[in-house]
Amino acid sequence: MKLNKQLLVAAALLVSALSYAGPTHSTMTIYYSDASHTVAVGEKFFSCNAQTYLDGEVTPYYVIHIGGKC
Repeated sequence: MKLNKQLLVAAALLVSALSYAGPTHSTMTIYYSDASHTVAVGEKFFSCNAQTYLDGEVTPYYVIHIGGKC
């Protein structure tokens, strides 16, 4: 019974550690004015150290570009 509790605690710690893992890549999201994706109106950069830079307008029309590996 004691071994089962130890395994349960170890599994919980592993799941907890994985849930706090940082990003695997940086990303650049380009926002467009409409579904044709011809006029860019905003951008968001998410860095490997979890900092976010946002400029312009956020719309429902966007493309996410995967950047460098962290």
